[in-house]
Amino acid sequence: TVVADHRHGSPAAFRLKAGESVTADYGFVVTTRPGRIRATSPVTIGEGKDETSLQPGDVVYVLHYVGEGNDLLWFKGREFSEELHTDKPGPIEHWKGLELLEAPTTEWWVRMKNSTGKVGWTTRAGDFDGADACE
Repeated sequence: TVVADHRHGSPAAFRLKAGESVTADYGFVVTTRPGRIRATSPVTIGEGKDETSLQPGDVVYVLHYVGEGNDLLWFKGREFSEELHTDKPGPIEHWKGLELLEAPTTEWWVRMKNSTGKVGWTTRAGDFDGADACE
C-alpha cells in the first residue's frame, strides 16, 4: 500500500502488485530519535571548516545515514558529515576515542508514481529493486 501523504495513518493512495513498476522522484529522512556518540579520549573529527575537536565525555548526536559510509552529525549547534561505518553500540572500530551509545531511529519517506500517474508515499523503499540511486 502506498499512502496519500508522508505521515503514518494517511489513507491509501494506491496499492501495488508484485512486479508492478513505479518511479520514485523524491525522498527525505525523518529522525525520530537521534543516536549518540561519546568521546572517550580527545579526538578530532570532520575536515576543513567542519573539523571538530572533542574532549572525553562530549556527546555528538547522529541524525541519520547519508550514504557512502557517512552519517549526518550534530554537535554544539553545528551539522556536519563524518564516515562512521557503524550502527552497533560500542567502540567505533576505526575511530579510536569514540563509542556509539545508540544508533538513531529514522524513517526514509519516498514519493512514487505508478504507471497510471497516481502519486503516493512509502517508508518501504527497501522492498523495491533500484530503490537506491547507487545501485
